Amino acid sequence: MMRTQKQHGFTLIELIIVIVLLGIVGVGGYQFVGFGTQIYVDAVARDEQVSKGRFLLERLTKELENVLPASVRVSADYRCIEYIPVTAGSIYTQLPFQSNLLQVVTPFQDDFEVGQRIAIFAQTETHAYADDRRVKEVTVINDDTPAAGYTEFELDPTTRFQRESPAKRVYILDDPVSWCVTTTNRLVRFSGYGVEATQPDLLTLPGTGVEDVMANFVVNNVAVAAERPFQEVANDVRRKTIELVLIIGSARSSERLTMHHGVTIVNLP
Repeated sequence: MMRTQKQHGFTLIELIIVIVLLGIVGVGGYQFVGFGTQIYVDAVARDEQVSKGRFLLERLTKELENVLPASVRVSADYRCIEYIPVTAGSIYTQLPFQSNLLQVVTPFQDDFEVGQRIAIFAQTETHAYADDRRVKEVTVINDDTPAAGYTEFELDPTTRFQRESPAKRVYILDDPVSWCVTTTNRLVRFSGYGVEATQPDLLTLPGTGVEDVMANFVVNNVAVAAERPFQEVANDVRRKTIELVLIIGSARSSERLTMHHGVTIVNLP
């Protein structure tokens, strides 16, 4: 007696169903992995933005805290901030109204050179950048001795200091520095371009000194008041407050990180 053998296998419909189900599972798994990867990429980009913004604000704040107070000025287009760094400070014994010799009390930081400038009672931007009766160039430095207790500076003799500092305070100055947010979304530090009575800007600064690119993807829109990177929010005889606003973009994502920081510069002329 012969037995009928049963055929085992999949029908076409079953095969199609299996393929569809596998496709759904595959797409879901791919999306899950892709979503997790995107979260990681976004987290890395955000961390880079935070680190970059924190570094820039800390660096700029540190520099602004060691400047001639009256020298801080913001350009008309809000893209640049300029200031004159202070390399040392002390008090003088007597203001040389009738001579070009200035005696400064020691101990004194002595990493300065002939050609640097000395400021006494500079109260305004004009005093800091364009008044040779408040800021004068050093022509000779006579080092101090323990017995003398002071360092003597010979100054440019063409003019004399005009006003005493109430605290007899004297500042030794370095060359001006500017930070600018360019139209190509870079934050650039300019130095070594000299002293200008009128604040230089992005039309005049490039090519005139040392240019250090501090960051890319700084995407502030200066046409929007809240996004202007440098703004003077308070200014009186005792202090000046500058608000720093940096908007950091990223090559990894479309997110923008906005960081605000206020710097108060105490005016002690």
